Amino acid sequence: MRTDAPTDLVERAFTATREQVDATRPAHLTLSTPCPAWDVRTLVNHIIGGAYWYAEAMRDGVSPPIEGDDDDYVAGDFGTAYAEGIRQALAAFSAPGALDTTVTFVGRPVPATTVLRLCALDTFVHGWDLARALGRSTDLDPELADVLREHAAPRLPDSFRGTDDDALYRPPVAAPPDATAADHLAAALGRSVTSDP
Repeated sequence: MRTDAPTDLVERAFTATREQVDATRPAHLTLSTPCPAWDVRTLVNHIIGGAYWYAEAMRDGVSPPIEGDDDDYVAGDFGTAYAEGIRQALAAFSAPGALDTTVTFVGRPVPATTVLRLCALDTFVHGWDLARALGRSTDLDPELADVLREHAAPRLPDSFRGTDDDALYRPPVAAPPDATAADHLAAALGRSVTSDP
C-alpha cells in the first residue's frame, strides 16, 4: 500500500470506521455485536472513546487507564463526538516529532509508530464489528485490511490475546476462502466471520 504520509494508515482506518458509526441509528443500539457481552451502544461508545484515548496517549506519552472512562458519547451527537476524537488523534499522531518518541503504552515502553499501528488495527477491526452488527458489507478498505493483517496483527503482544470475555483479541480462527480481506483480518484477531453476531 502506497502512502503519502506516516499517518495514512490510521487515517484510512478512521475513515472506514467512521462510515459505520455514521450509519448507526438509535434503533441499532441494542443489537448484538461480534464482541462478547457488547451491544452496539457499548461498541460505538468504545470506538469513540478509543479515538480520545489514543490522542491522550500520544499527547502525554503515556496511555490512560483502560478501565474507568465513564463518558457516554452515545447519549449525545455521537457522530460529532467521533469526528472530534478523530481530529484530536490525528493531530497528536501528526505533531512534529510525535512518531519519533516512545510511549508508555499499557505499562510498557513502545515506539510511537507501534501505537499508531495498534490504533489503526483496533479502530479498523471495531469498524468491522460494527458493520457486522448493522448487517452492512464487511468489505472495508481491502488494501488496508491486507496491510494490517500482514504487518500489525502478527505483532500483537501475547498478553493482548485470550479466551475470556475481557480479552482484547482472541486466538485466530479460520475464514472461508471467499471472505473479504477485512473478514480475514477479523478472523486473524479471533472474530467468527461465519456466524451471526
